[in-house]
Amino acid sequence: MARGRGSFLAGRRVRRYQIEKKTSPYSLWRYNHKIRTIKAGRTLRIEVLQQAVIHWSADSWRTAQDIATRDTDLGMHVADLPSKDLAAGGTIIFTIYWPEQAKWEGTDYSVGISKA
Repeated sequence: MARGRGSFLAGRRVRRYQIEKKTSPYSLWRYNHKIRTIKAGRTLRIEVLQQAVIHWSADSWRTAQDIATRDTDLGMHVADLPSKDLAAGGTIIFTIYWPEQAKWEGTDYSVGISKA
Protein backbone atom coordinates (compact mmCIF):
# COMPACT_ATOMS: atom_id res chain seq x y z
CA MET A 1 0.00 0.00 0.00
CA ALA A 2 1.39 3.42 -0.96
CA ARG A 3 2.05 5.95 1.74
CA GLY A 4 -0.52 8.72 1.73
CA ARG A 5 -0.24 12.39 2.60
CA GLY A 6 -1.16 11.65 6.24
CA SER A 7 1.84 9.35 6.62
CA PHE A 8 4.13 12.00 5.13
CA LEU A 9 2.85 14.67 7.53
CA ALA A 10 3.13 12.32 10.51
CA GLY A 11 6.76 11.64 9.56
CA ARG A 12 7.49 15.37 9.44
CA ARG A 13 5.95 15.81 12.91
CA VAL A 14 8.03 12.97 14.34
CA ARG A 15 11.20 14.49 12.90
CA ARG A 16 10.35 18.01 14.08
CA TYR A 17 9.29 17.25 17.66
CA GLN A 18 10.97 13.96 18.58
CA ILE A 19 14.23 14.05 16.66
CA GLU A 20 14.95 17.78 16.27
CA LYS A 21 13.30 18.60 19.66
CA LYS A 22 11.66 21.77 18.31
CA THR A 23 9.45 23.65 20.74
CA SER A 24 7.24 26.68 20.51
CA PRO A 25 8.92 30.00 21.32
CA TYR A 26 5.75 31.01 23.21
CA SER A 27 4.50 30.40 26.72
CA LEU A 28 0.71 30.79 26.76
CA TRP A 29 -1.30 32.51 29.50
CA ARG A 30 -5.09 32.16 29.44
CA TYR A 31 -7.81 32.57 32.03
CA ASN A 32 -8.18 28.80 32.18
CA HIS A 33 -4.38 28.30 32.21
CA LYS A 34 -2.77 31.05 34.29
CA ILE A 35 0.87 30.08 34.12
CA ARG A 36 3.05 31.31 36.96
CA THR A 37 6.48 31.00 35.29
CA ILE A 38 8.08 30.94 31.88
CA LYS A 39 11.58 29.91 30.90
CA ALA A 40 14.01 32.69 30.04
CA GLY A 41 14.19 33.24 26.29
CA ARG A 42 10.50 32.63 25.63
CA THR A 43 7.81 35.08 24.58
CA LEU A 44 4.82 35.41 26.89
CA ARG A 45 1.63 35.24 24.81
CA ILE A 46 -1.57 36.44 26.48
CA GLU A 47 -4.73 34.90 24.98
CA VAL A 48 -8.18 36.36 25.69
CA LEU A 49 -11.59 36.00 24.08
CA GLN A 50 -12.14 39.63 23.10
CA GLN A 51 -10.24 42.77 22.17
CA ALA A 52 -8.05 44.00 25.02
CA VAL A 53 -4.98 46.04 25.87
CA ILE A 54 -2.31 44.36 27.99
CA HIS A 55 -0.71 46.89 30.38
CA TRP A 56 2.54 45.31 31.57
CA SER A 57 5.85 45.87 33.32
CA ALA A 58 9.06 43.95 33.91
CA ASP A 59 10.34 46.32 36.63
CA SER A 60 7.62 46.34 39.29
CA TRP A 61 5.59 49.11 37.59
CA ARG A 62 8.46 51.65 37.51
CA THR A 63 7.83 51.69 33.77
CA ALA A 64 5.00 50.11 31.82
CA GLN A 65 4.01 49.38 28.25
CA ASP A 66 0.70 48.76 26.51
CA ILE A 67 0.17 46.16 23.82
CA ALA A 68 -3.15 45.81 22.03
CA THR A 69 -4.30 42.29 21.30
CA ARG A 70 -4.78 41.17 17.73
CA ASP A 71 -7.66 39.09 16.47
CA THR A 72 -6.55 35.64 15.30
CA ASP A 73 -9.83 35.05 13.42
CA LEU A 74 -10.08 31.83 15.47
CA GLY A 75 -12.16 33.27 18.31
CA MET A 76 -9.09 34.37 20.22
CA HIS A 77 -7.24 37.66 20.66
CA VAL A 78 -3.52 37.50 21.47
CA ALA A 79 -0.74 39.83 22.57
CA ASP A 80 2.90 38.80 22.55
CA LEU A 81 4.90 40.47 25.31
CA PRO A 82 8.53 40.98 24.24
CA SER A 83 9.86 38.95 27.15
CA LYS A 84 12.43 36.75 25.42
CA ASP A 85 15.36 39.00 26.45
CA LEU A 86 14.34 39.28 30.11
CA ALA A 87 16.67 37.60 32.59
CA ALA A 88 15.86 34.64 34.81
CA GLY A 89 14.78 35.77 38.26
CA GLY A 90 12.65 38.62 36.91
CA THR A 91 8.89 38.96 37.00
CA ILE A 92 6.39 40.19 34.45
CA ILE A 93 3.35 41.93 35.94
CA PHE A 94 0.33 42.73 33.81
CA THR A 95 -3.27 43.74 33.94
CA ILE A 96 -5.89 43.95 31.21
CA TYR A 97 -7.96 46.82 29.88
CA TRP A 98 -11.17 45.99 28.02
CA PRO A 99 -11.80 48.88 25.57
CA GLU A 100 -15.26 47.72 24.51
CA GLN A 101 -16.44 48.04 28.13
CA ALA A 102 -14.01 50.89 28.99
CA LYS A 103 -13.07 48.82 32.02
CA TRP A 104 -9.86 47.69 33.75
CA GLU A 105 -9.53 44.09 34.90
CA GLY A 106 -8.82 45.21 38.45
CA THR A 107 -6.25 42.44 39.03
CA ASP A 108 -2.50 42.32 38.54
CA TYR A 109 -1.17 38.99 37.28
CA SER A 110 2.45 37.89 37.76
CA VAL A 111 4.60 35.54 35.71
CA GLY A 112 8.09 34.75 36.93
CA ILE A 113 11.03 34.05 34.63
CA SER A 114 13.02 30.90 35.37
CA LYS A 115 16.31 29.61 33.95
CA ALA A 116 16.02 28.17 30.46
